[in-house]
Amino acid sequence: MQAEVAQQGAFRHLVSKFDELQKVAQGLRARFPNDSEVSLLLADTLLAAGRANLALVEYRKAQELVLPNQTRRVQQGIRQCLENRDQFPAFVAKRLQTAEYADGVNGEIWRDYVERDIQRGREIARIVRQRAPLRGRRMLDVGCGYGGTLIAFAEQGSDTFGVEIDQGWAKVVGAVPS
Repeated sequence: MQAEVAQQGAFRHLVSKFDELQKVAQGLRARFPNDSEVSLLLADTLLAAGRANLALVEYRKAQELVLPNQTRRVQQGIRQCLENRDQFPAFVAKRLQTAEYADGVNGEIWRDYVERDIQRGREIARIVRQRAPLRGRRMLDVGCGYGGTLIAFAEQGSDTFGVEIDQGWAKVVGAVPS
């Protein structure tokens, strides 16, 4: 029990330091919006903090600012963000390969939405994990959508259950239609 408390305290400390660093980098970016090093600092900080979806946006913005010798760094950051975003359960990965997502008019928008939903769920799990261990806990997500929060809590060892009004989404994530 003491080890869990110590681990939670260390985790909270680490998250608070990442939050502080992110605020500093965002402040620098506001002051120096056209500085490629500042843009890369913000993107790198977000990626290190496990916020790949936000880091990807910053790396793509940085692409327009960087000098030729920084291009490879940006490309590596984008690749890492995309690799982090690809850590989906099999049922989500399969769904994202269907014609609805792969070829549809708004396919890219829907893929981004699902990816952000899971990243958002992981951020929520990180915040909750600072206060209490998630392994073995039961979690109910009412209005679970594509199940981003369900996925994130299940990754942490929680027993998850989702309820969704949209029968199509409920079928995808295995939630109970309401």
